[in-house]
Amino acid sequence: MATQTRATSDTLAAAGAVIYKKILEGRIVEQQLRTLKLRADSLEDVRAAQKESLSQLIQAEAEHLNSITFKRNVPENIERIKNSIELFASLLDKGAEVHPAIGAPENVSNLYPNLKALPTVESKIKQINQ
Repeated sequence: MATQTRATSDTLAAAGAVIYKKILEGRIVEQQLRTLKLRADSLEDVRAAQKESLSQLIQAEAEHLNSITFKRNVPENIERIKNSIELFASLLDKGAEVHPAIGAPENVSNLYPNLKALPTVESKIKQINQ
């Protein structure tokens, strides 16, 4: 069970970093649209589309983590994973950092996202990266 928990914590941190990166990208797009002085209703449409896209990304990440962590597909687990991913992304947005335990082996510590190199953080799901 400890191995399962460790795998979940690093993959949740990575998924949270992916979502946080997408949130930042969305903010950049929104700011660029503001500088173009788009109408308020157009900007709201963009925000709604970004929110829907982010929701789909979180769902895909949660389903992926559920499939590699648990043997059975339980909807409650997916919702818990989604909440955890959103929490990680929110904490990263507030300036928190996620690090492995000091004594963690290198193969485990390499799984945690490096937020200093956020542009290089990518999802483990191929279709999200493309």
